[in-house]
Amino acid sequence: MRKLLFLGLSMLLFGCKPVIETEISSEYLGSGETFGLCAHSSVPVTITLHGAAVSGAAFDDGACQWLVVPETSAENVPLEYEAVATNAFGTTRMIIPVQVNVPVTTALGEVEAVSVSVRPEQSRYVHEVTTLRVEQVVRPPTAPAPDLSFIKRFHNLGSLFILHANIASLDGFLLSPPDARFAPLPQLKTLSLQNTPSLTHLDALSGRVLSILSLGAVPVSTLPPLQLEFSTNADAGLAIYNMTLADWNFMNQMTVYRRNPGADQNRSMRLSLRHTEVADWSSITDIDGVAFKLRGADSADWPLHFADYSTEPYVPCLAVDGLNALFDSVTLDQGCLDEVDPGFTVSEVPFADPAFRACFSDPDQLVEDVESVSCSAGEIASLSGIEFFDNLKFIRIQTPVNDIVDLEPLRGLNNLMLLAMWGTSRELVDVSALLDLPNLFEVVVSDSPKLDCSVVDQLVAQSPDAWIDFLSCESR
Repeated sequence: MRKLLFLGLSMLLFGCKPVIETEISSEYLGSGETFGLCAHSSVPVTITLHGAAVSGAAFDDGACQWLVVPETSAENVPLEYEAVATNAFGTTRMIIPVQVNVPVTTALGEVEAVSVSVRPEQSRYVHEVTTLRVEQVVRPPTAPAPDLSFIKRFHNLGSLFILHANIASLDGFLLSPPDARFAPLPQLKTLSLQNTPSLTHLDALSGRVLSILSLGAVPVSTLPPLQLEFSTNADAGLAIYNMTLADWNFMNQMTVYRRNPGADQNRSMRLSLRHTEVADWSSITDIDGVAFKLRGADSADWPLHFADYSTEPYVPCLAVDGLNALFDSVTLDQGCLDEVDPGFTVSEVPFADPAFRACFSDPDQLVEDVESVSCSAGEIASLSGIEFFDNLKFIRIQTPVNDIVDLEPLRGLNNLMLLAMWGTSRELVDVSALLDLPNLFEVVVSDSPKLDCSVVDQLVAQSPDAWIDFLSCESR
């Protein structure tokens, strides 16, 4: 009885033809292009094309080999590779179809609901395309999600831009099955996702090593572990636009690769937060900066380029101070928002001089709504605090005397058109801040005996159409 049972199990396990499973890196290839093929079988598998073996050795179970497509100038050539495995119970044959020189128009022929553009624009075949831009035509959130699986056909993509796509995940074209040997889009280095209202998770990015990742108006508050890599001629970059993040933990999870320290030693990590809010700005202090640096670089000297490309500074200086505390070299573009958050009122502005604070009659007025200020009383010693009034156009100081030393707080007021200081400015020396104001049209300073008139001459020379009148300098 036991013998019969053993024989039955033996027949069940071994008494049949071999089963072949194959996996290829891409079904659409170019003439002479290399592709990967894996074969799974309990016995060796031989791959042939038109009856001739294409590899010098049979495939072992689960082994992968890189094969070369025959050279051809014809379009849409169907090649049928044959996998053959033989044991004592017979031979199993399996056809593996591959298409060569597939025109772009053919690959996009069945694509619906999105518009697609390719680069290089002269690309004729799928394998020549290195950049793909995909945009959904019908954009309401209730519109059906488009099928973006066709993106995988463009296996040589280095850059992918997806706009307004009503998709819930990236799995369909970025995620590989758990046991897959080949990842889709193996050369992808730049990924941009903009205005994707239903994209609730970015988990498919966890296994990707990118050079540039750009996210805009994506409704996620936390980012998965990200891996960014320097190239020999470009920085690694993460840009986050018009989003709200729960905290800075994404930096604790990030790995940055410096694979060729000699060639990219001058490269830096670029982080841009444009119109992005962080629920807890102070959480920057929770980042394990040392561990982050050592994971990402060959030494502790870690260059971080922190760029806020907004028209007006949006990132609080608190965050920048936190980055400075963690990284050895932090460069900040466009400055930072100092001390006070956007949307604050006049009463919240940190004026240095109470006499100047008294010039603003409505303490509850929003700073962004103040376009003019007029002072007629008090001996003002400092204009510090006025730098928060970005929309200020007119400043009139009509006090009998003032002790303002310089006009430095005015330097960033790009909308300022008029500055009038009637009365005696007993301590005013430096007016160089006015040299940077693009819309300044009229300046009147009546009496300033200590004034550096050489700067006034520069101001007059660069503003030939403006009314620049410093009476103390005219009486020289």
